Amino acid sequence: GETFLIRQAVASNFEDALSGEMTLSFTVKMKDLPSFSSESVLRYSGQYFRISSFVRSISNGEYLISVEAEHELFVLSDKSLDLEKFKFSGSASDALALILSGTGMAGYIENDVQVEFNKVGTVTRRSLLKELVSLCSGELEYEGHDIKIVNHRGASSRYDILAAHPTADLTDSMVDGDE
Repeated sequence: GETFLIRQAVASNFEDALSGEMTLSFTVKMKDLPSFSSESVLRYSGQYFRISSFVRSISNGEYLISVEAEHELFVLSDKSLDLEKFKFSGSASDALALILSGTGMAGYIENDVQVEFNKVGTVTRRSLLKELVSLCSGELEYEGHDIKIVNHRGASSRYDILAAHPTADLTDSMVDGDE
């Protein structure tokens, strides 16, 4: 799809979770957003996102559009890329190459271990990727169109955020039944 750059947003939010989820949401004035479709590709901070939903609205006389986008990795959940079965035994790097084949994405594994898959029935490439990450005892990291399975993301030393910053309010939330 078409790639374009948005220079100014009314509001925006970027999330890069250790779980491998990466999302981007923003609201812009319609005049600041070129025409786009669900096939359009957004780039933010060197990452590529596909639009998952959008809402057009009018607020205080301004025409706005609010966009939700997911990292292009989520294309691996697309039913058209599902596999009827996945039987594999070999290196994790070779398994990753098979999982990503035909998607335009490439991959790298920091800890290339031997893995086995024996999936019967329809399976999404995204579920295979998640299982591969688990088998490698790794974490997902993104770099442009590349997917990396690394041993550890972020700092390796603890940082006590509550001690470093006065905290008046704290919120705990639950999503989709996770505790």
